[in-house]
Amino acid sequence: MSCHIFQKRHGLTLVEVMIALTVFSIGILAVASMQIAGMQAVSSAQKGMYDSVAAGKQIEEILLHSFDDAMLVDPDGGYSPDSPDHGPFTVPASRSTIEWEVEDDFPAPGTKRIGVTVRSPGKGGTIRTFTYEYVKAKDFR
Repeated sequence: MSCHIFQKRHGLTLVEVMIALTVFSIGILAVASMQIAGMQAVSSAQKGMYDSVAAGKQIEEILLHSFDDAMLVDPDGGYSPDSPDHGPFTVPASRSTIEWEVEDDFPAPGTKRIGVTVRSPGKGGTIRTFTYEYVKAKDFR
């Protein structure tokens, strides 16, 4: 008479299945959180793109005006992007504002330095800003 004390097992125990499901669930949660972070990054990039396009459009509009136009007046006689000469105006596609500062005769006589600044609200009440600087020369023709 032969007695088999150890029999071959096929399949998984309940504990092994529970451990596998736990590992799988943690992985799925990690992927879901990466998806949320990715969507936030895309949204932030889109907002930055709208702000950059608005700044470029404003710069082109400013540069199209004549050298002595009211949009290019320097009322304070200096250059400080923190206290702009013109603006703020809202950017249509975002919650940002756009403004510009003008300085006469810089970097050379007969030129104007123009700094276009976009300010957008960031996380936690912070304000993100970026400034594009251009020079417009007087047409001496």
